[in-house]
Amino acid sequence: MSVASSDVYLKEKTRRAVKITVNDGMVLDGSLVVPKTRCIMEILNGPQPFIEFEAAGGGRIYLSKPAIRSVQAMDYPRPAG
Repeated sequence: MSVASSDVYLKEKTRRAVKITVNDGMVLDGSLVVPKTRCIMEILNGPQPFIEFEAAGGGRIYLSKPAIRSVQAMDYPRPAG
């Protein structure tokens, strides 16, 4: 991958607010960093063994998919009522 195409890839990422529960029960608040053209489900079901996560308090980590118990999307509109 060339530097130019790498820069384009980085610019096309977005953040999706989530709460992730890991296998030991700890809950992580923050955002998944995903390409704009992909949804959270595609990232979780994709072949990569890790997902990119930014903690709400700062810092970026890569979480192993087998270590994740659940992912709750927080940035989807909720029904009125």
